[in-house]
Order: sequence, then structure tokens, then C-alpha cells
Amino acid sequence: MPNKILANKPLLILAAAEAISTLGNWITMMAVFSLLVFRGDGGVAESSGVFLAGLLPVLIFGPLGGKLCDKYNQTHMMLAANLLAGAAVSLLIMVNSLPLVYLCIVLESVFLAVITPGRQSLLPHIVDGEDLTKANALLQQISSLVKVFGPMIGAAIVGAIGPRAAVILDVLSFAVAAGLISLLSRRLIRSQVEDNDTLPEVKHDQTAAGKQKVWPFLRQSAPLKLLFAAGFFAMITIMGLDVLSSVYTRDILRAGERFYGMYLGGVGLGSAASGIYLLVRKGSARPFRDLGTGLMCLAALVLSLGLSAYVSSGMARTIAIVASLVGGWGNGVVLVQSTTVLQTVSPTKILGRIAGLFQAVIVAGQLISLAITPMIVPRFLSVGPFFLVSGVALLLLALTTIFVAERRKQQAPVHGSQSVRPLAKGEM
Repeated sequence: MPNKILANKPLLILAAAEAISTLGNWITMMAVFSLLVFRGDGGVAESSGVFLAGLLPVLIFGPLGGKLCDKYNQTHMMLAANLLAGAAVSLLIMVNSLPLVYLCIVLESVFLAVITPGRQSLLPHIVDGEDLTKANALLQQISSLVKVFGPMIGAAIVGAIGPRAAVILDVLSFAVAAGLISLLSRRLIRSQVEDNDTLPEVKHDQTAAGKQKVWPFLRQSAPLKLLFAAGFFAMITIMGLDVLSSVYTRDILRAGERFYGMYLGGVGLGSAASGIYLLVRKGSARPFRDLGTGLMCLAALVLSLGLSAYVSSGMARTIAIVASLVGGWGNGVVLVQSTTVLQTVSPTKILGRIAGLFQAVIVAGQLISLAITPMIVPRFLSVGPFFLVSGVALLLLALTTIFVAERRKQQAPVHGSQSVRPLAKGEM
């Protein structure tokens, strides 16, 4: 892992804050499912309601959160978001009715909608431009580790001390994360004084931020339009894969929970491997080209699963494991480099708003996929043909992304503020 990234203390503080609050979120998620399902009489409807309560506010308030992060100090907005989310979660300790549980989750999601655009718009001010890919890869690696161990830790804590007591730990995690963000804010201000380098988000220019219009810029920016389209359609395909993967394992592979766990583990291992590769890779960053390559790997996963419906179950299992590693690699690359493209193409004064809109577009793709996939399969298509159609669509999207990247590789990235450190040449 590059020493330069590890030596960046503001980045490490930001990573630690996100890791701690995300771990706390998993504890609350396990506590909510314990209250509603395992210790209650809830079923599929209640379980789906939890996911909807967490996603819908991000769709609605993500762009607003990005706008607030452009208008005000990002670290202050993230600090406030953590504290308010902690307050919303604390209400779960007292409520008993299902509507109030959903309301607490909605409130938490509203406040957390500020975190992602805040981080994405802050990162270019604490990391050199040529290191954005490595910084995003580091944050993604930490996020992946928390996703792997968070559910296990959360379940163990809920089982040991009970769901309501476990929620207290999430409240504490938000408080610790807010403290780290506060420390980050002080470090940035101290660095500004020592280096005499003005950071717009520390001494924020609200008038300048308001002059740049988001929608006209999006309409004129071919790379961002392609990124939004790629993210939206890729998320529809990926979520459809997630919804159907358990049925695919049972009906096509003729396997059970253990193999399903191996398949998911392969995806996680591939994602981790790609993150490590992006961290240690030498040479100029090329986020847009990487994004297209990652989408192609995801397309290979979906196509392989579709084709495996027409071979023996034993061969299909082998294909699924290999494809999970390839698709996991692509998933990791897409997660990292979509953020890097967003940061390198967007003007810094409106980066928060663009990041918030991108977050909303991704959630919209998830929700649409959750709604339409059960309507299509198996009414119109069985699992195998559905994967083949989705894989072809994703492959065309990947090829289009790579084509655009090749056409733009000689063009310099667009920046909206001279105070941000310049990017290395050839980043496209």
C-alpha cells in the first residue's frame, strides 16, 4: 500500500469515521431485523419495508445533501449529519410500533444522505489529484471489510445483549464518528494556516458556489451523462442479479446455502483483489477506462450465469465460481472509479450537488430493479434468458464507456477551482 496514502492523516481520519459509523449501522440493521422478524411476527413485507425506508430518503434527499455540502463547510455538514442520525437511531430504543420503527429508519437515512456527497466533494481537497483513485480504493477496501464483518459482529452483539441495548452502540458509533470529523475539520484549518493554502470548503465562498449551475453543466458534459447512464443501468442489472441469485443457486445450480455463500464470497474476494490492485498500481490513473473495463467484467459475470443454465449443474457451479471472481473484480473497479470519474470531471464548486444527484440515480436504479425484476421473472423470462439479456445490455454499455474513454484520453479533466491540487495527465 502506498506510503503517501498511509501518511495522509486527514484521509485516514475520514476512513476511520466512516468505518465506525458503518459498523454501527450494521448493528442497528441486525437489531431492527431482530425486533421485526426474529423476535416478532414480521415477514417479507416488513423486511422489504426496512429496505425501502432506508433507500427512498436517499433518492429524495441525496441531491439536497449535496447542495448543502456545496454551500456550507463539508466537515461541519458531515459532523451534524452524524449527530442527527445518532439522535434518530436512539429513538429505536423507545419505540414499539412498526410505523415508528420505519420513521426512525427514514430519519436516519435523511441525515445520512449528506455523508456520501460530503465525502466525495471533500476528498479532492485532502488528496492529490493523481492519488484520487488510490484514496477511493482505500475507502472502498475499508467499506468492503466492514460489509464482510459488520453483519457477523452486529448479529453477535444483538444476540448477546439484545436489540435495544445494541442500538446504544450505534448511537455511540455516530458520536465517535462525529468526533473524528471534528478532528478532521480542525486539521484542515490548521493545515490551511500553516501552508497558506486556501481550501474553499474550510473558508467557503457561498456566492461563488451559487454561480455554477448544475443542470446546464450536466447537459453539456458528455462524460457525466455517460457516467450517470452507466451507473443507473448497471445498478438495475446488478440489483436484478442480487434478487435472483438465490433462486439461480437453487434452481439452476441445484445447490444450497453453502454454495451460495461460496458464490458471494467469490464476489467479495474479487472486489477486494481489485481494490488492492488499484491501490498498488503504478503509472497514471485512468478512471474512465477502468470504469468501462469493470462494467465488462460485470457483464461477463451476468452472461456466464445466463449461459450456465444450458450446461450440466456441475459445470454450471464451476462457471459460477469463476464468474463470481471476475464479476467481483469488476464490481470493485466500478465502485472505486465511478467516484474518481465524478471527482475529476466535475467542477469542485458543484461537486457535492453532482455527487448527491449521482447517489439518487443509483438508488433509483436499485428501486426500479427491485420492482420490475419480480414482474419479469418468471412471468415473461426464466432466470437464464433474463441474465443473458441483462448481460448483453451491460456489455454494450461497457463497450460504449470504453469507446468514449478512448476518444477522450487526450483531453485534460475539467476542474472548477484552482485551489485544488492539479491532476496528473492522462487520467482519462
